[in-house]
Amino acid sequence: MRTGARVVEILHTNERATGVRLASGEVLPVGEKLVLLANKGVLALLKPVLRPQEIMPVTTQMPQMMFVTNPNGKRINHLLGHAHRKLSAKQIPDGTLMLSGGHSVAHTPEGRWKGSLSSIALGLTDAIATLPFIDESSFLKVDASRVETCSVDGIPIVDTPAALHNTIYGFAWTGHGFAIALGFAKYLAEWIVSGERPPALDVFSGKRFHGSFSSR
Repeated sequence: MRTGARVVEILHTNERATGVRLASGEVLPVGEKLVLLANKGVLALLKPVLRPQEIMPVTTQMPQMMFVTNPNGKRINHLLGHAHRKLSAKQIPDGTLMLSGGHSVAHTPEGRWKGSLSSIALGLTDAIATLPFIDESSFLKVDASRVETCSVDGIPIVDTPAALHNTIYGFAWTGHGFAIALGFAKYLAEWIVSGERPPALDVFSGKRFHGSFSSR
């Protein structure tokens, strides 16, 4: 297992991925399947092999996450969202509250690692309007260091490219995070082991952006 190793190229022969090249120049061979799930990095790796009709409408964001204290010891037992506000609230193990939900900073080549005051103000306004007790919290920190890919319809993309039959990719997670992780892990494992795409993943195919389709 490698961690912190940047993949820069997919090597392929006869419509099969055969290896991946690392930034160091080292080539790692691909066994039966190649699985790409590294969010923003996926599309850059796929672009050289995607056919014109496979280009997908995806944007990037740098979502801003805020961390505040919980002086009244309130409990948030679930990941909370809101139908009309850009809000996602959850409680991490030490009791700290994490607030996010869609307010983001610009994604520049240099990166914006400290967030922006306007995103902080908008995010806190939505959070306090929904959970008034947060108004008594103290601000701890803001984190805008993670680049997120988002699909135009807000639904993740999980598919296989036409040119690489042994490759499965998933990206454009669109901020859904751990709320969908267990389900996707189950179905992706089934796909990898059986070689057949589970029907539950059909709706996530990138082919949905190009009119009516059958992913089977």
